[in-house]
Amino acid sequence: MAVEQWIDEIARLCGEIEGHDGKKVKSYSLFEKREIPETLTVFPCAIHYVENVQLSYSVGGPNIELWYGVSEFHLFGDNKRSNVPDALRMYARIRNAFASHLRLNGKVAYCLLRPNQENILGPVEMKYGTENPHMGLVARWVVKEDTTGHFVVS
Repeated sequence: MAVEQWIDEIARLCGEIEGHDGKKVKSYSLFEKREIPETLTVFPCAIHYVENVQLSYSVGGPNIELWYGVSEFHLFGDNKRSNVPDALRMYARIRNAFASHLRLNGKVAYCLLRPNQENILGPVEMKYGTENPHMGLVARWVVKEDTTGHFVVS
């Protein structure tokens, strides 16, 4: 597999999360629909990025890839401190969504909020493009993918 075959599963699981307003988070697909917007008009929403990958391969395998990324939860269109309680409610919702989709529908060995380090950050001030700063959370995750047999090492 490759990142383009599983990252939209992260978008789907984040899209199951209920926001502060009782509506589901608008979680943007990267490959199936190429939805990432140039400007944000829907709150809450989530955008997903890969930050880096650690490759481990050898003749005879195993070949393992650890993908590190983030899901940015843009929760509100402003930075009002009165939004903090609603932002804090999102911690458990994000945790629960990731915990209930450990293998991303069988596409990876595992997908976890990054263990043993800060894995949900916020509330933080976020800025998207040239827009005004607003409040959100950042979920940091790792995906382990077994790529043994998917390419030739020689």
